[in-house]
Amino acid sequence: AAAEAMDLDEDNDTSSIDLTWPTLKSDLQDFVDRLGGTELEDFEIDKTCSFAQDSEIGRFNAVKAQLLCGMYEASISILVNFDLHDKGSKKVRAGGLSQRAIR
Repeated sequence: AAAEAMDLDEDNDTSSIDLTWPTLKSDLQDFVDRLGGTELEDFEIDKTCSFAQDSEIGRFNAVKAQLLCGMYEASISILVNFDLHDKGSKKVRAGGLSQRAIR
């Protein structure tokens, strides 16, 4: 009985993940689209900004620019991994294997 309960829990976890995955992907895609459409001036970064490390404002601008680049990099990486996951899932489903068989 305990083993059956564990199997049911695993099935619920898998279905929960299957339902959450598209929502997460959609939300992240929306974030990346909005981030891509945002002007650098919205982050108070423009051609006239100082990035000189000898001033407090320059260091602050450099940190903002690094954070913005990190957001872009992480978003792109996650979206690429989403695409790889989606393609892998399609291959698994086409091959007749369940998600459990992969684990």
